[in-house]
Amino acid sequence: MLYFHNRGRLDMAFLEIMGLSVKENENPIGYFGTGLKYAIAILLRTGHSVKLDVGETHYTFTAREEIVRGKTFSRVWMNEKGLGFTIELGKNWDIEMAYRELASNAKDEGGDVSREPIVADTVFSVRGEIEKIEHDNVFLNQKLVTERTEYGDIIASRSGLIFYRGVKIYTTNSNFSYAIKEADLTEDRTLKYPMFLPRTMLAMWTKSDSAENIRAVLLEQNNIEAKIEGSVDLLRQANPTFMRILESLRNHPQLNRSIRNALNKLHPPEFQPYTLTDFDREIVTSALALVARLEPEITDAKLNFIMPPSPTIFGFAQKGEIYICSSCFTHGVNYLASTIYEEWLHFKYDFEDCSRQLQNHLFDNLFKQVAENKWRGERK
Repeated sequence: MLYFHNRGRLDMAFLEIMGLSVKENENPIGYFGTGLKYAIAILLRTGHSVKLDVGETHYTFTAREEIVRGKTFSRVWMNEKGLGFTIELGKNWDIEMAYRELASNAKDEGGDVSREPIVADTVFSVRGEIEKIEHDNVFLNQKLVTERTEYGDIIASRSGLIFYRGVKIYTTNSNFSYAIKEADLTEDRTLKYPMFLPRTMLAMWTKSDSAENIRAVLLEQNNIEAKIEGSVDLLRQANPTFMRILESLRNHPQLNRSIRNALNKLHPPEFQPYTLTDFDREIVTSALALVARLEPEITDAKLNFIMPPSPTIFGFAQKGEIYICSSCFTHGVNYLASTIYEEWLHFKYDFEDCSRQLQNHLFDNLFKQVAENKWRGERK
């Protein structure tokens, strides 16, 4: 059995009037207006036993079938009083969300959650699957925070949990958990815009002092941290530990490419020039002719040919110039053309790797060529 308890007697109007919320806490994390009713409906729908003690008065919540216009509904009852909602309320919510709401309401009123019977002004007693939920996976345990930064907190002992104001709002694939300081939420109090998480994570890690964890994040290949896009602005204000680890990984084949590009822009490495052979020049001429069909201005580009600083680097653009590595020549004309084209787009339009802007530009050019080829075919 779980006991969600708090001081102060619950006004039963909170169970009968939708949208009513009057919290003692100036910054409440739960919503008595809707959350409490949602929690009760979810728990009854999933076979839980739900009881409420308010002072000396005891209430038991049940679901009873009723027929309205020929359709059967399970209405929520409190003792012998039918309430104004059914167990279908919060249909897309799960048991963990019910736990979150009951616990949040208790905490907002100065209470907590207990697995042992407790005497308090208001106590919700719940039995069922909800008892398997681990509290620290729903609410942030401040003792588990590994590092605190101005952008949020890092929790190394938990995997893939995103907290906001102490409550879990999202689950992702990561070896770490994070407590962020700013977030927009959906109606069910989950993260609305998860696509912004990687940048927030990078901001936190630039302030980290854990060399081991920084290294793991920078070399991540599969989890959400692999989607982090480099930011010169964030690197510029990064602490010495982060920059020391990043510099040491500059030529590592698994280093996040976008972060490497940002580092190269901020602190350009020294390059060893590569002298083109006559055969190389012919390949370059052919590659430029291909790219010019998509970007005529490419003929004005200044290309610098260098020895590859890393086996995985074939080209990059920085400080108004394009650098192409000699390793491109071993892959043929088409590969060289695609590398020149990509770096030209970075140079000309300042597109980030894997960005929506880069994607849109490539698709626009692709279908422009399709349309032109179709038009030429029809003219013949």
